Amino acid sequence: MRPSRLLLPVIVLLSSSISDVNAEVIEEPSHDQRIEQEVKRYAVPSLVELLKKADAEGRVIPLESFSLTEPHRLLDAEILSRPAGHVHPALLDERYYNANTEVESVSDELRKRFNYLILDSEGRQRPEIALDFDVTDWDNYIYHFEYDDSGKLSSVRLYGIEDDVNAGFPKLPELREEFRYDTLGEREIAYTDIMLERGTRKRFRVAEYRSLDGGRTMESTWYSVMKSGRKSLWACEYSRTVDERPVYTRLNHGPLCGSFSKDRFVERERLFADFEKFIFYRFPDVRLDELIVEYTEFSGYQVTGARFWKNNTLLAEFKFRGYIDESPERCLSWQIRFSDVLIVAEKDRYFKNSYSQASVQATFISGTSRQEKLFTRSMIADIAGESSLRKAGLDRLHPLLEYYLVEWLKARESPPRQRRTYSVTVAQVKDLQRVINAAMPGDTIQLQAGVYRIDRPLKLKEKSYLTMRAVPDVEILVSDPYAPVFELIRSDHVQLIGFRARHEVLAMCSAAVIDIVSSRNIVLQHLELNGSGAYAVEISGSRDILIEHNYLHSNSNAAFRAWSSLENVVIRFNRIENNPQIFQYAFFPGAGEIEFYGNTGQSLIRQRCEKVKEKKGNRYHKCGSYQ
Repeated sequence: MRPSRLLLPVIVLLSSSISDVNAEVIEEPSHDQRIEQEVKRYAVPSLVELLKKADAEGRVIPLESFSLTEPHRLLDAEILSRPAGHVHPALLDERYYNANTEVESVSDELRKRFNYLILDSEGRQRPEIALDFDVTDWDNYIYHFEYDDSGKLSSVRLYGIEDDVNAGFPKLPELREEFRYDTLGEREIAYTDIMLERGTRKRFRVAEYRSLDGGRTMESTWYSVMKSGRKSLWACEYSRTVDERPVYTRLNHGPLCGSFSKDRFVERERLFADFEKFIFYRFPDVRLDELIVEYTEFSGYQVTGARFWKNNTLLAEFKFRGYIDESPERCLSWQIRFSDVLIVAEKDRYFKNSYSQASVQATFISGTSRQEKLFTRSMIADIAGESSLRKAGLDRLHPLLEYYLVEWLKARESPPRQRRTYSVTVAQVKDLQRVINAAMPGDTIQLQAGVYRIDRPLKLKEKSYLTMRAVPDVEILVSDPYAPVFELIRSDHVQLIGFRARHEVLAMCSAAVIDIVSSRNIVLQHLELNGSGAYAVEISGSRDILIEHNYLHSNSNAAFRAWSSLENVVIRFNRIENNPQIFQYAFFPGAGEIEFYGNTGQSLIRQRCEKVKEKKGNRYHKCGSYQ
């Protein structure tokens, strides 16, 4: 009896289900499982066996080099059609992978990088792996090529093999980078480059590449990676290269993005250190995500000319003019143009690490004005001091840019109109530091009568045009014997007037009552600074300081400690008593200029001090040391 047509599908389904009971289920390995398999495969000694097999089967194509960021170029027909060669015997010997191999014993023939393309072991004319090796180096790289079912390249994984010096043999290969291809055609190329942290295999940066002309012009967008492992929505950098040379870059200082990259510039450490901060100070209305860097000239792969833009506004244009000599510390010539000036470094011998030999001969051209300057070692030090008085953190900036920035800031300095007066009482002593922090240029803080007890110094950091005065009978005591009562740091036009200040304890103090650091235009008037302070006033790296009509007495070490690049410090009409000495014995040579006159009390015993000839009275300057 024949089965009904309606039952046939049921019979077929049942029979297939029965046959599936005994069938073996084959699952494709996961991404992580494939990585673990590759790690074992490319570890020594299995890697050596793999290379021996490929060498014997004629699947090795020697290369001079290849692109580390565009491994798909190894699929080029011209490369794949090259004649087979052999792996260098050193790479077929496990001993050369041993970290304890003496580099000195390696022949000159091996002191280079070896690059090989290993073709598919199944006879298909396509790359299986690529090697970038150096037997004298600790870092060697393997590129693993993976294809989809249609035979198209789907991904390339980069493994690093690093020698373990302590163990004496290479560590297991570590996945460092992964290239994932979306499109790989004759004209259109699109792929993503995922970079991983060493030791954690966590993503830290993602780059997306795209080309519409077969890879000659490549556009890339770089992103940072959030803690969740996801790509940030905020792009850090957009770049365009032609024939692997950069021609255009747009930088973005978004979340998790790094700072301005100077790595592509010629003489980057000499010319572009702290350049990002310089841009911010010179162009305060420009955000880094608005800054566009356009590369215009090249020497090899180094950028020698660039323009810096905000939208359609040109901010600066840099050009490297070349080397003047071939000495180890080569003399440079370069120029940079701003809207108001062209700076030309005719002979630049400035080196941060060889400060004593530093000199720069430059020309500043502004309109019809032309000014030639020779920056010597002492001038460069003065410029650094002037810069620190105005802006912090530019200690690595080139002195020509630093000089230009200081002059530009000077031209825009103007005293503000008086704003507000804050009246502070003893009951508000805990809020005194907050009041100081909140004060704006032109403000005055008025202390009412009483004893103000504080446990930490009052800091006036980067304050300008601030006056702090007191009514009669105001005393400020700090309980910390290792901290000053007042600390002025990078401040400008600050006045302290009319109060007493000292340390609360009467012994074992190691700090000044007032410490002035990298500041200018400071006035101390009608103060009584005494007690166990190591010094009444300590000054360093500052200029235009006026100390007058004060009572300075009973300090532990000296009335003053003055050192490090001082200029125009005037100490006059003070009463100085009962200090072991007026100036600390360590008054450093080269500290700068101090005028000391009209003071009463202790006598000043001077050594190696020059008397100011054109002025009368007890006035001295440029002293080497005091007793």
